[in-house]
Parts: sequence; structure tokens; C-alpha cells
Amino acid sequence: MFSDFRERELEQRALSAPSPPHLRRQGHAAVTLPNPTSSDLPPVVLVLGGTYKDSMLNDVWRSDDGCRSWERVEGAPGAEVWCPRMHFGCVAAKGTIYVC
Repeated sequence: MFSDFRERELEQRALSAPSPPHLRRQGHAAVTLPNPTSSDLPPVVLVLGGTYKDSMLNDVWRSDDGCRSWERVEGAPGAEVWCPRMHFGCVAAKGTIYVC
């Protein structure tokens, strides 16, 4: 999916974009999904969990505009909350994200 992006564009975007707290993390996982609006648009990028300072995280952040802006994904009311974790894997298959 990342083959549609040019490495230089990503490099420039990373240098010019501010680094919000949700992106200053390590040990997280990231996955891409097809953009539901149009296949001509960048994929949806999800960043999951990891650590920030001394805290393990169980949050999910989403960008559907090539990582220019981000929004926190809130779980459905009554949905089970997943345990905070770091150094884990995730994969997207047929519209479902699997965390291991």
C-alpha cells in the first residue's frame, strides 16, 4: 500500500509536521486499510498502542489524508477495551484488524 507514496514526500511531511503527543511513542503497531471514500485517496493509517514516557497505551489514532491530520478513534459504547501493550503485531485482513 505504501508503494503509492513517494519516499521524499513522506520525508518532507515528517520534517514539516508538528509531532503531537500521540505520535511521540515507541513499541506501537501501525496498519493501513483501503480508503473507504475512494481508491484514488491515500489509505487509512491506524497507529495502535505502544508506550509514551512511562505509560503503556491502548489507544488508536487514525489518518485518512496521508498522515497530515490525526483523530483519536473511540470505541463503540459498551465495546470491550483492549489491554495496553507494546512491541506487538497487528494485521488487517478483509476489513478486520487482528492484534497479537
